[in-house]
Amino acid sequence: MEAFTQTGEIRAASSSHQATARGSTPTGTKPPTDINSTPVHAKASSVHTQSVATNFKDEGVLQRLAKEMRSKMVEMDFDQFMSLYMPGPGLPPESVLEIPDFDENKLMTSENNVCIELCRIAQAILDGCPGEEKLVAKNTRDHPDSSDYHDYAEQLRVDVSFYPTHGDATADYALPHESSEQASQFRASTRWAWISLLAEIKTVHDQCAFEFEKSKADDPKPFIRPGKGATKALAQMAQYAAKLFRRQHRLHLFTLFVFQGQARVIRWDRAGAIVSTPIDFKKEPSLLHQVIWRYASMDQVARGFDPTVVRATDNEIAAMRRCEGPAAWVNEARDNALGQPGWPVYKIKMRTNDLIDQQGIQQLSEFFSECDDSNALDDTERPTDGEYFIVGRRHFATDFPTGRGTRGYIAYDVSRKRLVFLKDYWRAHIKSSTPEGEVLRLMRSEGVRNVPTPIAAGVVQDDAGVKQQTRTQAQLPPDQRTKCPSPTQEHYRLVVKEIGQRLDEHESTKELVEVMFDALSAHKQAWELTKLLHRDISAGNILIYRFTDINGKLCVIGLLIDWDLCKFQCYLETVSRPARSGTWQFMSARLLRNPGKRHEVADDLESFVHVLNWMCFRFCLHDLSEKPDILKTCILALYEEQGVENDEEIGGTHKRKQIRSGEPPIEVDPDTPLSELLKDLASICRKHYLAVDGPALKSKPRGALAVDVASRDARSEKYQRIAAAHRLANVSGSQQAPVETGAETLKDHQEMYGAFACVLAAPSELWDDVKRTTDRFQLPEFKKSPVYQYSAEQSSRRSSNSKRSLEGESADLARPGSSKRLRSSTAGLQSLEEELEEAGAAHEE
Repeated sequence: MEAFTQTGEIRAASSSHQATARGSTPTGTKPPTDINSTPVHAKASSVHTQSVATNFKDEGVLQRLAKEMRSKMVEMDFDQFMSLYMPGPGLPPESVLEIPDFDENKLMTSENNVCIELCRIAQAILDGCPGEEKLVAKNTRDHPDSSDYHDYAEQLRVDVSFYPTHGDATADYALPHESSEQASQFRASTRWAWISLLAEIKTVHDQCAFEFEKSKADDPKPFIRPGKGATKALAQMAQYAAKLFRRQHRLHLFTLFVFQGQARVIRWDRAGAIVSTPIDFKKEPSLLHQVIWRYASMDQVARGFDPTVVRATDNEIAAMRRCEGPAAWVNEARDNALGQPGWPVYKIKMRTNDLIDQQGIQQLSEFFSECDDSNALDDTERPTDGEYFIVGRRHFATDFPTGRGTRGYIAYDVSRKRLVFLKDYWRAHIKSSTPEGEVLRLMRSEGVRNVPTPIAAGVVQDDAGVKQQTRTQAQLPPDQRTKCPSPTQEHYRLVVKEIGQRLDEHESTKELVEVMFDALSAHKQAWELTKLLHRDISAGNILIYRFTDINGKLCVIGLLIDWDLCKFQCYLETVSRPARSGTWQFMSARLLRNPGKRHEVADDLESFVHVLNWMCFRFCLHDLSEKPDILKTCILALYEEQGVENDEEIGGTHKRKQIRSGEPPIEVDPDTPLSELLKDLASICRKHYLAVDGPALKSKPRGALAVDVASRDARSEKYQRIAAAHRLANVSGSQQAPVETGAETLKDHQEMYGAFACVLAAPSELWDDVKRTTDRFQLPEFKKSPVYQYSAEQSSRRSSNSKRSLEGESADLARPGSSKRLRSSTAGLQSLEEELEEAGAAHEE
């Protein structure tokens, strides 16, 4: 049986390939070898969409969700909770508001009976509230959301949902052909798009996420209960909150947790959740009455709805539907963002001051010029009350309730009548973090190409100029490791001109390599011209941009996106407690193995290699294409390995061994430019590791590819020029010096840049020999594994068209159908310690 690599670093005979992978792992590290294996990263919010949240009913995933939420939840006295977060009028006298008594027997029986009883009492209170935003209480425990497909943790059902009473919502959640019995039981469907407040009902204490039994004064119990049932319930509540944040434009939200005549009130935002102490409404019904009355009396802003977002009009939706995008696939994505059941269309307002002056923004590509924007406005035409963008179904969204909460939309620019991309997320308010819009403006002004064109960006503010920020962090204890307080997170929006396709939508292998070369060029220019390091190179952050140039020619270039984790060189060289940043699967082996290592150019460059190998494993014909079981083991060992050492998540053992072997982990047709590139990149990485880690065995020299002298376009001439210089600089080393002579070949871009150019300068017919396959990660053998979940998520977005620095994710900018993140990031791994340290310094000041 063939081995995983020629050197046998990861490969093993088929009879023992799983055992071999385990055996080479150091103590405390476990490479996933089965379909319910360990996650990309121990933090659920940081499991990027490259590994898209495994099966969200899987016990291991639920445990990780609950584990992370425990560190982001704090208990608060009920009266203090109500004063801080649900202030409002007291209950009117019984002569004004007649509330029926609870049937105490029903409160102690089945969950369905409790649901009915809670709806009956709540509805009497809601009907008596004079507020304009009227609500109804519905028993939704038996009816999942029929629009909840291809959207993370599907078919969840809420016990009791509080809905608005307007026609659109009613038509959506009402049961068809409702019977009199269903009406008497307040039956309705779960509809995530419309839930304002929800309640979870439990009748067994072991299944409660929170403690409801009284503690002894000398032996207080933790308010979050231990145990399997409690863990599942806590993860379930986190999933509910994530669903609402994903489907609605919410700044915060409230939920209730009810157990046998007792209840806790919970307030969620992107920093965590605050849980009230329990109230005994069986003994004192007025306590629960007060909660419902206060919520019913709130306006939409107090309930957590974003005041800068309103429903779009029919005319605005029609205008978006008529707007032509830069490519056919964008038009399809536009259509599928509109009119989707369960996804109302909204209008987002940004401040006029958020607009980015386009003067000084240099050309996107050195080879192609885009058509001028025929709908550009001069200063006299600009709206004075703000900029408006129409959005429908999210193009991607992270799937954890806390963290960055990144969401991306195909958006319609109302003023300029064009389709753009809008990214909405929560960023840490710290000194070292430059806002992404400012980063993009700086790079494009300094001549960095192949990065998005920023149109508008800024922290979201209401009409009074108050910034939208989280509040929970003020109540959370300091981080256990850094002893620093959690930073405030602020709501941020970024609009860019380009709408890109995912990297896995490449039409040929040469196009894949060209797009990656463009992204590498952007990374090189950003470092050389602005001293910015990206720090999250991943498959999700390299996009394909298709557009028509000024000559009417269809052009394809690569974009490097998602710069919200980038740092300036001066910061990287002076930070006292560096922390890792990136997407787990694509992080360098040295970062994975050393959590406190400084992030260097070499780490980002190595990530480019991992991205290319990952894409080749998925879409190129290779030696394991028809051996899915062995392929899965190889992928999980290389990209998903994760363990804990000294309370730090580590990995990268197999990556490091593979790199030091000097051979690529994948074998494609040896007589192709792709094979040459994979081998060159493996050799470059090996040289670097020999220099920084010490010597190893020798590797054989190879000859050089032919050069395509027939091509004379500007792009081909650039490849040939770089390739010639690269070969001249390396001629002696390739023929005489053994690979074992270590050299820091990844300290700058020169070696890798030249390797890409050499193969892209090869004759096109050689690229035609590289066979493309269907996605290997969608094979049945990958089902339920992290990589399958990523692939399936991408496919579902394709059919429905639908990244992280703060414990979140990294699904990000203009990533059609992106996870990024379970990108979360992410989501990706976040530089949390750096942010906590800065937040602590700011706090001390």
